[in-house]
Amino acid sequence: EEYKKILLDSLSSLYTFVKSFLPSNTTNRELFKKVDSTQRVKAERFDKLFDQVKMSVRNKFIHQKYSKILDSNRSIQSASRKKRSALKISNKPDPRKTML
Repeated sequence: EEYKKILLDSLSSLYTFVKSFLPSNTTNRELFKKVDSTQRVKAERFDKLFDQVKMSVRNKFIHQKYSKILDSNRSIQSASRKKRSALKISNKPDPRKTML
């Protein structure tokens, strides 16, 4: 939900930004009709740029959401590692007992 909200906000601001460069009476249908070859190249570049923005927003969101989980997993793993190493040490036979 949070991701969708961030994405919608960025989409609407992007739309208003693009709209600001066009004449105020331009409709959406006219927008797409007026695309010539040079504008198509610009549109492709814009699409690539927009995809990059979308991915970076998505990655930041995922990082924020799951970094806490990852941190807790790391601490659990390190604790279990310490426990295992402690067990290995205690499982070694006592050299004093083997000499008898």
